[in-house]
Amino acid sequence: MTAMASELRIAGRLALLGLVTAWAFGLQIATTPGREASSRAALRAAEELREAAETLAYDDPRLAPTQSFVDPERSLARARDGYERSWRIVEHVPARFMKTIEIRVRWSRPGPDGELVLTTVKAS
Repeated sequence: MTAMASELRIAGRLALLGLVTAWAFGLQIATTPGREASSRAALRAAEELREAAETLAYDDPRLAPTQSFVDPERSLARARDGYERSWRIVEHVPARFMKTIEIRVRWSRPGPDGELVLTTVKAS
């Protein structure tokens, strides 16, 4: 099997994992109506940061690997009141020349506190 075929198989599996994760998250929102508005706003905050990360080059210093969740540069995406965003970046996961970016959004609103983690993969 060529390296290209192997990478395509990995990408296909990651796409499927993303769809399953999105489907499962959709079920969570649908089954917790009291948290629906906060969950949707947190998802928008995570998506904004994911989109900002997608515009950066793979070797951009702002996408350097981190040891734990850290506050991304504010220039990447505007802050949302009441929502704390952080991310963790791991290099060469799930494969060589790929980075896994976990974006965590926490919130404390009227009602129960919440946390959402969105995971994406960036290839070089």
